[in-house]
Order: sequence, then structure tokens, then C-alpha cells
Amino acid sequence: MKTPLSRSLFSAACLAAVSLAPAGSGATGQPANESGVRQQEFLQRTSLSDNRLPPGLVSAQGVTAPDEGVAGDMAQISTLLQQGKTDQALKAIDALQKKRPGDVVPPFLRGRALLQKGDAAGARKAMEQALQIDGNYFPAIAVLAGLDNAEKHPDAARTRLEAAIQRQPGNVPAYQVLAELRAANGADKAELVGILRRAVEAAPGNPQAHHLLVEYFLRSGEPKEALAAAQKAVAALPESPPMFDALGRAQAANGEFDQAQASFNRMAALQPQSPQPYLRMSTAYLMAGDQAAAANKLRKALELDPSLLEAQQGLVSLAMAAKKPDEALAIVHQVQKQRPKEAVGYLLEGEIEAAGKNWDKAIAAFRKGLKQTDSPELAVRLYAALQGAGKKPDAERWAADWTRAHPKDATFPFYLGNQSLARNELPESLRQFDRVLALQPGNAIALNNRAWIKGQLGQGGALADAERANTLAPNQPPLMDTWAMLLSADNQHDKAVELQKKVVQMQPQQLGYKLNLAKIYLKASRKSDAKPLLDELAAAGDKFAAQAEVEQLKKQL
Repeated sequence: MKTPLSRSLFSAACLAAVSLAPAGSGATGQPANESGVRQQEFLQRTSLSDNRLPPGLVSAQGVTAPDEGVAGDMAQISTLLQQGKTDQALKAIDALQKKRPGDVVPPFLRGRALLQKGDAAGARKAMEQALQIDGNYFPAIAVLAGLDNAEKHPDAARTRLEAAIQRQPGNVPAYQVLAELRAANGADKAELVGILRRAVEAAPGNPQAHHLLVEYFLRSGEPKEALAAAQKAVAALPESPPMFDALGRAQAANGEFDQAQASFNRMAALQPQSPQPYLRMSTAYLMAGDQAAAANKLRKALELDPSLLEAQQGLVSLAMAAKKPDEALAIVHQVQKQRPKEAVGYLLEGEIEAAGKNWDKAIAAFRKGLKQTDSPELAVRLYAALQGAGKKPDAERWAADWTRAHPKDATFPFYLGNQSLARNELPESLRQFDRVLALQPGNAIALNNRAWIKGQLGQGGALADAERANTLAPNQPPLMDTWAMLLSADNQHDKAVELQKKVVQMQPQQLGYKLNLAKIYLKASRKSDAKPLLDELAAAGDKFAAQAEVEQLKKQL
């Protein structure tokens, strides 16, 4: 079973390549079947049916009102947009524009509302009107670039952003959005690093520019590059807490734990009321194998913020690792007191009890949580606990009851689809993924899984599903792998080979992808191309579990 893909780039505000979490993905001839789905943020933000904004765009709350005289209008518009009441928001925007006819904000907000309604043409027109007022208003530029890209014009998006950078070389968000869009379109490391280095060179005094570069290297698994970039960042900004944060994380990634602690201590000195440095210290101690010191730092963080969930969760994990479930439960009960209407405390309690196979207590915890909040995650965990307790009829009744009461919930059928898949009950799994896609047509993982199942069952539509999954979440190896194998099965050998070669290039350490490329070569009667791959896999020995399959394939050479 493969580990989840990590997010590829930048801060939480930036584009991420999908976090697909493919458990047993196409690299071993299996679909992506992790129960938690996070679609590609860029596609979500630029989707004309989604309520979020393209990358780099500020929300209505983030648009500064020209003066306090329209603050009430701004607050009203923001609330209406959050509630999805776009027609009412548009009327309020019209009223705001009458008050401020020459201001850039009303047309921008109109475009925002039209985008939320799914009116791409109207949104584009409104953003262009905003730029007629202020040609350098970057939120509007970012929206237009996102629309260009969503409409399959990546070169136009790139040109638009490069022009913004040329006019304002120190505009770090422009570099950020450019890198996000280029990543979404499959840009290689050299291009992305080049964009981020340009941002640092153009704005050496901007912490965000340095942060983006360091974060990219850290998330790309290049700790030495991250450390070099972080050291330059601290040299440029010696009093910046975020730069010491970046430096400490880079040092820890390089195994320099004492130096990391020194950096985090400097960060703490610069912001003495923040718990964040102590969370970082805790992580570094964990990386160094010192759980006691890690726990001490988490307690220090809680002294500064007694309801800091991240610290509480960390202490629960440490207590469970130390086989101290009572200590973990004491922390969880505090979480429940602080967050009585949230699912997290009940999820933690149920998981602790389930870890000890105290199924009745786990079931009670999940049921208690469901009385407080209608959480699909709690519903899924309750079903799993009932199954774990050997109460299959109760579990099935619960699944039926939840589904009947929550016909628009896609989480539960997604989970059931994966459970059926794990049991190789392909028709039932297909039925569940059909339900998911009826609710979430843009769920790339569900499409990928349905494509794989259809291929296994010999049903039509497999290739169409795989292609759409890759359109929704481009450049994701597990999805590309599924598509390539289906193309091969359809005797589209050249296309399958080129696609799978890209998969191997993107993740050369995943030997399962190389096995699938060898299979595609063999099906295409290209034995000479398959041989070096199979020899490499055979040489991996125990490091690659599918040696029996490798031996069978070598007999075809």
C-alpha cells in the first residue's frame, strides 16, 4: 500500500498539486482508494461552479474598503457571498458602485459574484472593467489568469502574469500565482524553482518570497537546497520569525536537530506570546527521537494557548505511543469541553478506544459525537467500529439509516466503495462510486476508481472516466498510471507508453510504475524495452514485493 502523495507547493494559500492519497493506486494495478479526498485546489478555486476563488485572489473580506463609509456595505456583500446568495450580493454591489463609481472594488466584487454563479464571461468582463480603473489591481489579474487557464489557455495566463511582473517586478503574489499555474500545467522543477528564485531576487526584503522557495524545496524532498535558501533568507531578514521558522525546519530536515532548536528558540524570542515555536521544537525533538522533550514543548505551547488543538492532538499521539490511554483520554475530554459541538474530540475518543479494541466504548463515543454534530466522518467511524465489534447487521442498518437521512453526503458512499474494493466486491464498489459521482461529478479519485473497476469488469466508459479524472487532476502519477493501463488494454500502445514513461519520470522511486511500464511494453510487443525494466526490478530483490510477477513477465521475453 502506497503512502499518500504530499502537497507539492507553497503555503496553504497556494496551489497544491492534488493530495490524492492513493492507497494501492494504479502503481500496482489498483485504483486510488483512500477514504479522504482532497481535490486539486487550483481546479476547485477556478471551477466556475465553486464558491472559492482562483489562486492568489483575496476574498471579499480581504478587499480593503476605500473608507469606513462603505464598511457596512462590504460586510454585507461578504456575508451574502459566503451564504451563496449571489443575486442579493449583486444588488448590494450595484448600490456600492453608486457610492463609489470610480473605485476598483465594486467591479471586482461583481466579477467575484458572477464567478460564484458560474458566469465565466460575466466575471471576465467585470474583472476587465476593474483593470480599466486600475491596470495593476492584482486580484483581478489573478482571476483573469485563472479563467484563462480554466479555459485551456495556459499560455495566455502565463503572458498575463509575466506582464504584471514586468510592470511590478516586486509583486511576489504574481510570481506565486505564476508558479501555481505552471505547476498545474506540469512544469518541471527547473522552471518552478526559476520562478521562485526570481521572486526572491526581485523582492529580497519580502519574507513571502523566501518562504515560497524554502517551502518548495522542503516539500520536494530537497533538504540541502531548502537549508541553503533558508540561510540566505535569515541573512536577508535577521529579525523575521518566519525566516527562523523556515531555517529551523530546513535544519531539522537535514538532521541538524541542535541547530534547529536554536533557530526555533530565536523564533520564540522574537514572538514570545506565540505557541508556534514550541510546536516546531516538539516536531524537531520527535524527529530526533526524544518523545519526552517533544511532549514538554507541546505542554509549553498549551500554556500559551490552552485550546491549541494541534498541541492537544500531539500529546494524545505521544500518550498512545507510550501506551498510556488514560492520559490520552484525559486530554481528549478537555478537547470535548472546549469544543462540545465539534467532531474532533469524539473522533479522538473513539479512536483511542478502538485502538484498544474496546469496541463498545468506541461505538458509544462516536454515537455521543453524532448527537452533537452531524459529521460524516463520525458516521464512517461508527460504521467501522460496529464492523470491528463483529456487529455487521448493526453496521449495515446504520449505513442504510445514514444514507437515507443524508442523501447528499458523498463521504459515506466513498468509504463504502473503498471497503467493497478492498474485499474485491467490484460491482458493489462500482455502485458506491456511481453514487459519489452523482453527488460530486468532479471527484477525480472516484472517477479514477470507477475507471479501474470498469476496466476490470470489461464495461464501457472506463477510458472516458480515466481521461476526465486526469483532466480534473492533471499530472498526478496514480491517475496517469490508471489511464495508461487502460489505454494499453485498448491497444492504444503509443499513447500508453508515453503516458507511463511520464509517470516513471515523475516518481522513479515507485517501482510499481516501472512494472506497469514493462507490462505495457510487452503488450505492445516491445520486448527489448521491457527487458531492462524487468532486470532492474529483479535486481531490487526484497525491496520490491512483486518479484513473482516479475519472474512471470521475464518468461515472455
